[in-house]
Amino acid sequence: MKRQLKRMSVLAFAIILALQPVSVVQASARSNAANVLKYYKKGDISKAKKYNKKLAKKASKSCIKKLSKKAKAAYRKAVSSYSFNQGRSTMKSLWGYYLADLDGDKKAELMVRHGTCEADVQTTVYKYKNGKAKRIGTIYSGHTTYYDYPGNAGVISVEGHMGYEAVSTLSMKGGKLKQKNYGARDLNKTFTSSKGADWFPFRQQLDDHIKYDAKYHASLILKDLK
Repeated sequence: MKRQLKRMSVLAFAIILALQPVSVVQASARSNAANVLKYYKKGDISKAKKYNKKLAKKASKSCIKKLSKKAKAAYRKAVSSYSFNQGRSTMKSLWGYYLADLDGDKKAELMVRHGTCEADVQTTVYKYKNGKAKRIGTIYSGHTTYYDYPGNAGVISVEGHMGYEAVSTLSMKGGKLKQKNYGARDLNKTFTSSKGADWFPFRQQLDDHIKYDAKYHASLILKDLK
């Protein structure tokens, strides 16, 4: 009986959530995401994790769906200008690409990660404008993972290396890239051989559009740009 009541409660909650206006859901996500970074910066990791659990596990693709066919074609052309699966021999060697709304116009910008190694890897950002993918700028992105910043313009950028974690956001304003730091943690004190470092469990990791088969052979996925 208790299990049945619990299932009914979960179902009722899901129905109520589904009936909420999109603006209400987005506002809630925006608030929760902002609180994750707010408390992370304050060093209150427990509270940051509390708000993090309220976020959806997967990133929304709404900004990708709003791209026109011409915009997708332009981004696809930009991605194809990099070399893939031919060894990381030049700065044009592709590590992956991401699609996220960086300026708040509800349409995705293109982020291309490229380089020869973690020491020089960079992310170049493009925006569709006047029929072309216009290059906005390039930033260093060694040991970096990108996450959606739901309800906000931009993405959450997490650099993790040798037990050191640094968090920031990357966005666009006035046609220029903008980065904002939210602090860093040295996790070596909490590192154990069995569990590793206590990295913050950010949700909504962005797709790098690279998939691997059983033999670890990489394939570039262009489905989101078609």
